[in-house]
Amino acid sequence: MTQTFLRQLESVEKDDRMMAENVIKMLSADPDKPKRGRNVDGTRCHKTDLAKGTRPAMYRILYYHRKSNNAVYLILLFPKSKQGNLKADQIKKINYVTDAIENGTIPDLISLDERAP
Repeated sequence: MTQTFLRQLESVEKDDRMMAENVIKMLSADPDKPKRGRNVDGTRCHKTDLAKGTRPAMYRILYYHRKSNNAVYLILLFPKSKQGNLKADQIKKINYVTDAIENGTIPDLISLDERAP
């Protein structure tokens, strides 16, 4: 996951004790079948929903599925109520990140294993 995603996740976890469980459910789904679409807003990312507690679809997650090594990179997490489509500056940054993932030049990715207690 990116540093940005980690900060957003930690912020959300403070208000939602079920967040970790909901992220695991999201990760167990087929990454090649996103709930809300592929190549979102001019990026190579997929978009899916994430529940808040027991309420469905309160958050959106943007992730990049790199098929060559079957890896999922968590890019962005945001409340659906605060943002619809991505903004131009976000798209530019997201495309920079996905290019860096493809080129193997992104230094600040965090694996879920590193985050475990």
